[in-house]
Amino acid sequence: MSKPMLVTWPLVMLLLDWWPLGRVTGDGWQVTRVRGLVWEKVPFLALALVMSAVTFAAQKYDDSVVSISALPFDARGANALVSYCRYLKKLFWPSDLAIYYPHPGTWPMGKVALAGGLLLIITALCFAARRRHPFLLMGWLWFVATLLPVIGLVQAGWVAMADRFTYAPSLGVLILAVWGVNELAGRWRYRAIGLSVAGCAAIALCLGITRLLEGQRIPFPAYACGCGK
Repeated sequence: MSKPMLVTWPLVMLLLDWWPLGRVTGDGWQVTRVRGLVWEKVPFLALALVMSAVTFAAQKYDDSVVSISALPFDARGANALVSYCRYLKKLFWPSDLAIYYPHPGTWPMGKVALAGGLLLIITALCFAARRRHPFLLMGWLWFVATLLPVIGLVQAGWVAMADRFTYAPSLGVLILAVWGVNELAGRWRYRAIGLSVAGCAAIALCLGITRLLEGQRIPFPAYACGCGK
């Protein structure tokens, strides 16, 4: 909670005000109400801005920040769209994990368009269901917002993504998934038992797959230097 990764936390607090705290409900998004909620987040926002400036200055001092001339903004935006989808994929199916994901420079336009379309569809569906199922939009915006500092718009080093940063953003997707499953199972007669069995089965499946892949690990030194394939 004290790392620069959490500079977007004031926005997450506003999302929590909406759901599940219910501090703004129905058509209650009056300007005065929103102003009050934002004002109480000002101390956290000030800390976030200071930490952002310090982090950027430190990376600039180490020559880690890639200039716009070296990597244009359109290439950064394309990588951000693709990376959002890659993060989602690795959250639900964590295969081909790496310490370092080299930046390709440019992505094929087809892949960028597909990624952008997928993100747009998910956002539209969550927004359309915001009244009946507010947790969908809240969880999705949590994921999108908390990944912004490391999505590559401000490029630090020649990396396409870094999944070690998803510990906070993944909470939003898990909120979306857990409450979504709970809603889908709302009419089950033995919901608690069914969900418990399903959860245990998922854990057992993950353990089994991990055990199968255990022998396929590449030794750390070879992997870190890029010698492994």
